[in-house]
Amino acid sequence: MTQREREQEVRRRLYHYAAYRREIKEYTDDVLHGTPQHDDSGVRGSGISDPAARAGVALADMPPHLRDKQRWVDAIDDALKELQEMDGQDSRGLAYICTQVYGLDGRKRSGKNNVGLKNKVAYDCNLSISAMYYRIGVITTVVMFHAADLLA
Repeated sequence: MTQREREQEVRRRLYHYAAYRREIKEYTDDVLHGTPQHDDSGVRGSGISDPAARAGVALADMPPHLRDKQRWVDAIDDALKELQEMDGQDSRGLAYICTQVYGLDGRKRSGKNNVGLKNKVAYDCNLSISAMYYRIGVITTVVMFHAADLLA
């Protein structure tokens, strides 16, 4: 995998972050608050009979596609913490740019005009367009580091 392909993968995962969080939350809500799966036959198998233990096992052993998404969410969360530390007191720093450009807050964004959104964020942060793209590169690198750390 080339560096460019890695960066594209990181950007793709960043754009899907909110959907991943929503999907994982739905799964955990179903596991924790779902109805117990019992039939009325009275016959019980060798499975775990304790509902809390069964829920714990289901959460600890997520399906592989959800486990992969959970690891990406964790990597992005760790990267956001680091970006906030890098920002210091700047409320319009790297974490803000990352949240706005990639839609990490889950708000709907128009996919047609992503360049316009980046220009708006650059204007909000008092940045030139080239400085904005430089910061997006820094964000991608930080997320890539955390993804390599957690996914290895």
